[in-house]
Amino acid sequence: MPDFKTPRAAGLAVPITSATILNTTVAIPVAADGNLPKLVRIASTRDSYFRPGLAGITAAMGDLLVQPADAAIVSVTGCTHMGCYAPAGAAGNIAITPLEDQG
Repeated sequence: MPDFKTPRAAGLAVPITSATILNTTVAIPVAADGNLPKLVRIASTRDSYFRPGLAGITAAMGDLLVQPADAAIVSVTGCTHMGCYAPAGAAGNIAITPLEDQG
């Protein structure tokens, strides 16, 4: 059986308001067992940038870019927070979902 990752716990939704720059740090959502995951899936309905780290981490243009119709699976081992940055533009949403080993 192949090794694959699947979401088993609720993720985190971060709204992006229109005409406002989003520059925030959010806690990485925990996995179903209550611990921090090793991997998360990040999706966004508009161009957004991300950087995993500890509390107070910030993201900027040039960090991991996730565009609409894309998603990124990111290792967050040793991290507790995710810096999120979205330039001013249309409204949108960011989803950060913990992934777990299944296989």
